[in-house]
Amino acid sequence: MAKSGASDPFIICREDDDPDVLWCAEVFKSDEAKDAYENGPLADELRDEILDVLAEPPMRIPVHPYSAS
Repeated sequence: MAKSGASDPFIICREDDDPDVLWCAEVFKSDEAKDAYENGPLADELRDEILDVLAEPPMRIPVHPYSAS
């Protein structure tokens, strides 16, 4: 994700009850940066790298910020 420069920051969390489960929250700099990344060749390259190490397909859950400080 750092390769793309499209998100700032991204947070990777490990589940307490299942250390084999990771959650990634990626905060894109803008809608345009997100679209450019997701429709560019780097997204396909990185997606392939990620899929190669996963035990099962990833889950995408769209959310929006509620609060931050």
